[in-house]
Amino acid sequence: MQCPESITPSVRGFAESLVPGQEPVYIDCEPLAGVDALDCFPIVEDYVAIHGGWRELGWCIYLWPRVWMEAEFHAVWIDDGGIPHDIAPHQVPMQRILFVADPSATYGEVHQINNRMRAIRPDPVIQRYIDACNGIYAEENRGEFAKSRHFIQTPRWHQLHMEKMECQDLLTRWYGPPPGFQD
Repeated sequence: MQCPESITPSVRGFAESLVPGQEPVYIDCEPLAGVDALDCFPIVEDYVAIHGGWRELGWCIYLWPRVWMEAEFHAVWIDDGGIPHDIAPHQVPMQRILFVADPSATYGEVHQINNRMRAIRPDPVIQRYIDACNGIYAEENRGEFAKSRHFIQTPRWHQLHMEKMECQDLLTRWYGPPPGFQD
């Protein structure tokens, strides 16, 4: 996935659906060395404990051009001067992110927070993909799994993953691979 190159009306509308009244902002990526991708919450917390400032929660907006926009719950470090920094590495290296601060967000008790997705075009395969992703999230986060780092794979989970992979294959053939896609 990639950071949107500009804040178009559709990107602004998506950001507004995430956090009404909050403007999305670009933040340069400054990933720390020696830390894992997808661990922004403890990375930022640890950094604040050493360097001061504070952690800000919100949504990082990604784009698969012509296919969908996706928001991932994320944390950035705000230095003592009020400047935001994206210090946690991403799975796909980026120069900058588009971030929407969410002042009402909390993180701690629940292990995962579901990504939010919006189709860019009315394609039923895109909607099937989004539905499969939401189903996978629901399956992995039901009951006590929501608070643990492990999950017992179920037949429903396997079925949803197969659906997701089938849709991604079709979408890749029709619209090209998502940015950062590795064969």
